[in-house]
Amino acid sequence: MGVTVSADLNYRANLWKWGKKANEVMPEMVGLCDLAIGNEEDAEMVFGVKAPETDVTAGKVSADAYVHVCQELNKRMPA
Repeated sequence: MGVTVSADLNYRANLWKWGKKANEVMPEMVGLCDLAIGNEEDAEMVFGVKAPETDVTAGKVSADAYVHVCQELNKRMPA
């Protein structure tokens, strides 16, 4: 119908207290979406994709590390 479908990967632990875990449910759901919104922590918790050499708490952030996360997620869920 031409509707753009999006998913917010913001991990909420309280949503996953019953039944399956996020990493068991979200990949299939996000694979059906046109757009996914999230950060490196969400990518790691839901998909197991970690930004290399990144320590946000220490202020070590590299734009290339985030490109890596996006590329890995795109491999798993191509457009």
